[in-house]
Amino acid sequence: MANTYLVGIVFDKIPERTLVWSANRDDEAQAGSNISLTSTGGFVLIHKNGTEVSIYNGKDICSASMSDNGNFMLFDSSSSIPTWQSFGHPTDNLLAGTEWFASFLKVLHIGHQLYSSTNITTNDYSTGRYGLDVANGGNVLLTAFRNGDPAYNYKGTSENTTAIVFNQTTALLYVVNATEITYPMTTKLSVSVEDYYRRAFLDDQGNLRQLYRIKNGGDDEWITAWKLIEKPCLVSNICGAFGICTNGNDITICECLEGFGNSDFPFPLVSDVSMVGPTMDKSKCEEAVRKDCFAQQPFGVMLLEIIFCGREEETQGDDGIILVDWVVSFLRAERD
Repeated sequence: MANTYLVGIVFDKIPERTLVWSANRDDEAQAGSNISLTSTGGFVLIHKNGTEVSIYNGKDICSASMSDNGNFMLFDSSSSIPTWQSFGHPTDNLLAGTEWFASFLKVLHIGHQLYSSTNITTNDYSTGRYGLDVANGGNVLLTAFRNGDPAYNYKGTSENTTAIVFNQTTALLYVVNATEITYPMTTKLSVSVEDYYRRAFLDDQGNLRQLYRIKNGGDDEWITAWKLIEKPCLVSNICGAFGICTNGNDITICECLEGFGNSDFPFPLVSDVSMVGPTMDKSKCEEAVRKDCFAQQPFGVMLLEIIFCGREEETQGDDGIILVDWVVSFLRAERD
């Protein structure tokens, strides 16, 4: 959204100032907002209108520090070990760094998640559709979590001490337990660790990537060194509820399912996709498919939308009228 701001951490010495962490990705602030350590020892975002949003709701915090490895830390007066750190609460990026209580940084522990942003291209960093989850029992899962779909990629272990590690010395990603590496996610990098920035990134297309960028190259860009999903179409729901995916040179090509092209219904569509007209072209159809307007609807409504949202065929008989009336009544009741 224009003229709004995120409390964030960025790579500051490159032209694009890449965002790697945010405290308020789903609650952007307006100009005039600020962040503050409170008198009770908390850390809050204070919106322009005076509304306070807690970033850390602890107590006795007396100082903060920004490390050059990208870790923002809060300290109390009794210890040099941070009480809270941004490395322990990642958004869609993982950074390599030195943890205070281990030989390498356990960037994602059991019960923690990494969530993709909605659309990096348009600078929409709000929580997107995909999640990386270190689940109870030790499994590392990639899911289209908003849809409740089964994991489309997982690395199974049987250890309740599982974590994902980003080794600072080698810049490699591992799945580990308490004593050993159980799965090397990356095994080698073709560039020197010292001369390049690096990060792991759950992108808005549901793929976990490891990226690197030369530190002193002003015109360079982030380059993918490794990706978990080799074929983008393996990502669950990548083309929405009614899309067909085709792999194309590391990108997804989405096309509409047969029967979900044009529509000239005289009533508005139930979904949050804008009204589809009879002259709807392929690009607009693809855009509608990608929006996946059914992700947050109740299951019964989703089934009805399968019938009504963008179908070419006209619904026959009284059944169509009955279903439309039912959906309209349901949505009105939800709003009330």
